Amino acid sequence: MFRLWDDSADCQVYLFPRTSGKGPSFRIQSALLDSSKLLSEMVLPLETVVANLRLDDPSTPPTTPKSGSTNYLLFMPIALKSDSVLSPTSNSQGLSEDEETLVAIRNLFAFLTGQSLVATRSNPTIFSVFMRLAETIREFGFSNFDGSTFGDIIRSSFDSYVDELGLADLGSSREKTIEGIVLGERMKSIKLYNEAFTHAVGKYDELLRLQDPKLRLISPISSNRLGRAAMDLDKRTASVRQTLENFDFPALFSGTLNSKTADERKEVDFNGLRDSFFAIRKFVMSFYKTRYGSWPPKASKRNELETNGLNRIVCQDLYRDLCAMYDLLADRSSLTNRTADGILIDDRDTAAPHVRALRAVLSEYDRSSPPGTYWKYSLPVQREDLQVSLSVDDVILLNIIVHFDASINAHRCGLRVNVTNVSTWGGDSARQQTRGVRRLYGLIPICTQS
Repeated sequence: MFRLWDDSADCQVYLFPRTSGKGPSFRIQSALLDSSKLLSEMVLPLETVVANLRLDDPSTPPTTPKSGSTNYLLFMPIALKSDSVLSPTSNSQGLSEDEETLVAIRNLFAFLTGQSLVATRSNPTIFSVFMRLAETIREFGFSNFDGSTFGDIIRSSFDSYVDELGLADLGSSREKTIEGIVLGERMKSIKLYNEAFTHAVGKYDELLRLQDPKLRLISPISSNRLGRAAMDLDKRTASVRQTLENFDFPALFSGTLNSKTADERKEVDFNGLRDSFFAIRKFVMSFYKTRYGSWPPKASKRNELETNGLNRIVCQDLYRDLCAMYDLLADRSSLTNRTADGILIDDRDTAAPHVRALRAVLSEYDRSSPPGTYWKYSLPVQREDLQVSLSVDDVILLNIIVHFDASINAHRCGLRVNVTNVSTWGGDSARQQTRGVRRLYGLIPICTQS
């Protein structure tokens, strides 16, 4: 208990009634109780308590608190079955109900002051200790002004415990993922809840197969959200997996690039672009088949993979390859004023014809995908800025339309790509905020007519 006694604090906390004759158990700063309306109202100035004692017993000599001494007293509203001194129990016995209650109160004040928490036979794990703590916090009415959290002190203290105890390190444990969601809900911790929810969506089927009883502790709202998010993730990953397995983008050539009468065809050699696309597609698939033995990869001694398909190791290798291409070819100093909603601004007087043509083609392709996270691009082409917007679902597009054979077209233009993150789901340009250069994409050779 000595860690919960701060000589410089201004509030003494009593766990037993005044009539018990027991002294204070803790000494803390009264400001720690501001988020609890119940306890704040029960904190009494020392002068008030002394005055009441003199009224009850006129023979009691007046006491005046010394400078820097206790200013407030708090008698905790705890319902104990006995006010007698608690007797120690043997090693084979658990704590009594009163003792469990006192330990829970002790953990509350230890939590408020950032001290170590105590486990018992009834609550032997970190999860069970925090679950009991959440009940105690709710019992004493801790809350912020709108009830969304238990107050800034509780929130910041729990965030510290999350970091110190690694409660948000959930990648290797399905059980901890479930516990993270439950604790995030019970402690009203956005930080832990979001982290656990994200991991749970990614391994939703595994969590269901685990059949952990703690799944029933997740609220119905969160359970429904998990199910919907997992379904959405499956659809998105299936789409991305199909793209990565085949390196194919049929929508790219189904619109303007497939038209024989489009005005853009007068400015850009669409046939040369198509040839470049399929040439680099063949090259990329051949490259990865050579590396892994097949594409998509299959587990074998040759590649030392343990699972088939686009597993984490394969995706990381692919990501590193694309990052290396970006680092080699991207012009990080060239930014764009392109809006994220895909609306084309009339720039006939400022942009070269082939720049406008490519902007129209790529914007059309971007709109062929469902709404998602969008990025700003700036593609310098023959001293002109080509500005396009592509969704993050098309991340492979700018990497595979690469062909280094100069014989395809003598007027081919090398396009260097850089990207800055902007607001998602499009929107007013006033709401868009540049958040830094992201590592993506590569070089596009564009064929133009001579």
